[in-house]
Amino acid sequence: APVLGSEVVEIGSASALQNYCFGRLGYCVLAFYESTPSPEEILPVRALARTTSAGINFAWVDANKYPLFAASFGADGSPPTQVAVVNPKHKKYQITTIEHAAPMIDRAIDGDLVRYMAQLPKLPQLDI
Repeated sequence: APVLGSEVVEIGSASALQNYCFGRLGYCVLAFYESTPSPEEILPVRALARTTSAGINFAWVDANKYPLFAASFGADGSPPTQVAVVNPKHKKYQITTIEHAAPMIDRAIDGDLVRYMAQLPKLPQLDI
């Protein structure tokens, strides 16, 4: 099993979504790609995961495989890599690009982000 907080996990099933993101305390950072990312494509997300304190899980989603799920966060997987910082407990999220994700994640850790986040009517599930 991946070491949570240091690895970027693929979300390819409802159980993975629950185990690595929605079912955990704290924030989850979802990166959206057009397909399975190459090692080069996922490198910036891995770098973010390694420099972020524990308590935030990082995962990626194939937006072409799960377009309704991605669209619920305003993502489509096209470059530059879109990243959603998700607070499952409050059903809130903030979408940005990988280039602007680090300061947003820092604000989430500091507890200053949640009031600025968009509200989800419910936590979206992967497309069936």
